Amino acid sequence: MPNPIQSEEQKAPSQNKTRGTFGLLLLICAAAVLLPILGFSSLVSFLSSSLDSFQELGLWTLVPFVLVASTLIGLALLPSHVSSGLAGFLYGLPLGTLVALLSVMLGACLGYGVTQKTAKHQLRFWIDRSKWTRVLAEELIDSGFSKCLTTIALSRLPPQVPFALGNIVAASSGVSLIPFILGTVLGMAPRIILLVWVGTSLSYWKVGTPIPNSLMLSLVAAGVGFGGIILWSALILKKHSSNNQLKD
Repeated sequence: MPNPIQSEEQKAPSQNKTRGTFGLLLLICAAAVLLPILGFSSLVSFLSSSLDSFQELGLWTLVPFVLVASTLIGLALLPSHVSSGLAGFLYGLPLGTLVALLSVMLGACLGYGVTQKTAKHQLRFWIDRSKWTRVLAEELIDSGFSKCLTTIALSRLPPQVPFALGNIVAASSGVSLIPFILGTVLGMAPRIILLVWVGTSLSYWKVGTPIPNSLMLSLVAAGVGFGGIILWSALILKKHSSNNQLKD
């Protein structure tokens, strides 16, 4: 017959470990939101004095740019919006788009790997504790490659969602690497093209002329992304509720 005292003693370290890992996840998420802002602030003074020099170097900066940009955005040290805009400023629309997409893809791989090494699937553990969120995770993430790919692509559409935070949420929710990377590229492609275009336009921008306006397109992307996921989630929960398939 099991000793109840011993059982409680064995549970305590496990619960403490779970709380500690979840606390680490929250800390990483906070860093993913705040660090890019600080990184951008630090980069502004550097770019203001050296950006023209980098532009004059042309394609010689291409490989270093991809390596540095992917590392910075993957480690949440720089917003992906900035790297995409810089790619357009330095390389123009066609090449800049390819450079920005490659930087985002490599940065997403790096962010995914770091999360797997630290927080692992801790968010999924908490998702599975609730029947409603568990059903959503099973339908949106676990029900096949295409559904998972679509979920990631929709969640990546809104440009207001920090890139690094999206990496952490997906990796700690149990999303597989391949649909995560492909969904990230597909979902972020519209905003990347937009930001590269803005960066290209700014390379010809002169003081006193109107600044390119991308606010409306950003709002449309946010509406499609957030609206798509919310509508899809509502339909899933309604279906399961009507079929009495939700179990504790």
